[in-house]
Amino acid sequence: MKDLPVPLHVREEDILRILNIPDVKHLLFEVRYLTKYIEEEIPFKVRLSIQAGRSEAKMLKKSSKVHEPPAPSSKVPSKQKSDDPPALLKKKKLEGISTSTGQVLPDPSPSKLHVPRDVLKHRCLGRRKADDLIKLVEAQATITQLLKDQKVSGEKVVVLEAEKKKSRTLIIEKDAALFGLESSRVNEDFKNSTEFKTIIQDHLQEAWDHIYDVEVKRKAGVKIDGLTTSHTSEDPSSDLDGAEIESVLRQAFSSDDESIDVE
Repeated sequence: MKDLPVPLHVREEDILRILNIPDVKHLLFEVRYLTKYIEEEIPFKVRLSIQAGRSEAKMLKKSSKVHEPPAPSSKVPSKQKSDDPPALLKKKKLEGISTSTGQVLPDPSPSKLHVPRDVLKHRCLGRRKADDLIKLVEAQATITQLLKDQKVSGEKVVVLEAEKKKSRTLIIEKDAALFGLESSRVNEDFKNSTEFKTIIQDHLQEAWDHIYDVEVKRKAGVKIDGLTTSHTSEDPSSDLDGAEIESVLRQAFSSDDESIDVE
């Protein structure tokens, strides 16, 4: 944690490289283990320090030496025989120890024990850094997943647009081909139908009737519009040749086409 750059908002690759961890799952496992270690190790050390303080207090109480008061300047024998009972002498001795040492022994009561401020601060900072690191890694993973999903969605949109354009082109081509097939099929069906054959036969019959009328009028010497003077010659034995018959047929068909269009 001390090797992490400041501020703590660094990339995921930097964190993995600094902590020498292969992936994010192992990093989360290590962070949770570190948090648990901090939560358990610091109180354990505090308890050890408290117990050590108690033991030192007990040792101090047992090994405390009583400082003898300085000898009086007056010439008084150092050893005087006392007529006090032993219990009173022991009590006086204990009172002399408490007044002569001048030291305040630590109270072994757990309710009055003092935990050092730096220990508490270290624990709070460690837990806060661990929580921040977990949140940072989770946020980084969420952002990475959202970016991947956005990229996949963009690719899908592009593919769908291309497919839509291709489908539209195919529909236009199919419609054009179908329209052409329908027109040709209708024409073929009409040509093969009985109605078409009947119309052709009617046109032929009308053409032959027209030719017959023209021939009869020509032989009778009646002037006919659209015919040359050779057609109305005095030679009654002259017949119409192929070109003249073709012109007459064309004239007859042209007059009949107008009636078909009207129908």
